[in-house]
Amino acid sequence: MLSFSRKWSPVLILLVVMAGFQALPERWHEIFFYTRSGLEHVEIWRLLTANLIHLSWGHWLLNGFALLLVCALFAEEITPGQAVFVALISGAGACLGLYWASPEWKWVAGLSGGLHGLFIYASLTGTLDRVPMARWLLAGVIAKIAWEQVSGPLPLAEGFGVSKVVIDAHMWGGVCGLLAAVFHVVWRRRGTWL
Repeated sequence: MLSFSRKWSPVLILLVVMAGFQALPERWHEIFFYTRSGLEHVEIWRLLTANLIHLSWGHWLLNGFALLLVCALFAEEITPGQAVFVALISGAGACLGLYWASPEWKWVAGLSGGLHGLFIYASLTGTLDRVPMARWLLAGVIAKIAWEQVSGPLPLAEGFGVSKVVIDAHMWGGVCGLLAAVFHVVWRRRGTWL
């Protein structure tokens, strides 16, 4: 059962920080987005803040719900600290992937790239721990990313204040989640991290 004990503090802190960014005056939001030109001008903070700011409160709510859902589904396989760490690292990696390999995307905001990475990380970790549901969820998120790359965003994906879904952010976030899972497997015998 979803319990908001002290162990959930990292997730709750992330949600509060994201809400704080969202509550800033709208004219300030753009300075926190990932922008290609921003990275070219060494505005490195955008790799993190692009994941904390969203296009609307609906977008924030959708990403916040997804974060809570992944944490609840995989509460036995990953800690909330791991979830926050992997989501933020995958989100930053998604921005770098956009910069290096998807130059057609000029800007992005939101945690969805990081969430795709977290979902792959958590479901792959769950699969390795022999959690039956994890295999299906892993197959589902990989199929979703593949669909997006071939056919574009899923029907009804553009909503909740999101005018354009940056599907390459999902792909690059997923790649980062896969790399985090590989790292997890390699270091698993050394003890728990985060």
